[in-house]
Amino acid sequence: MKKKAIFKTVAQHLLQQGERALSPDENSCAYRQPKSGLTCAIGCLITDAHYHTGLEDKTVIDSAVSEAVSKSIGSLITITDSGLLSALQDIHDYDDIALWREKLNEVAEVYFETSLDELGVKTAEAIT
Repeated sequence: MKKKAIFKTVAQHLLQQGERALSPDENSCAYRQPKSGLTCAIGCLITDAHYHTGLEDKTVIDSAVSEAVSKSIGSLITITDSGLLSALQDIHDYDDIALWREKLNEVAEVYFETSLDELGVKTAEAIT
């Protein structure tokens, strides 16, 4: 999966989901929220075959997480990819949900010199 395709997948996922995936105690973000089925920015890239609870509480730069993502998307995660994935994880984990589109647009500008609109990422309202 190419970097731009990864970005579009994650951006569309976050905007459509419109809420954080939280740990069972709701004190931290989670790759997967078991009861609701919500996933985080990185969790949406990890297939069932490569997900395990040992990934939780680790960042995307942890070797276990990057390996799970690599196997799930079918290509090796590079250092540049890790930077993009970390930026996406930070948006999910730390930014106000109301600012997600703006923050994702900033990432699109930095990594691809384009906007979400130009990449074809729809607004949350256009998805439903």
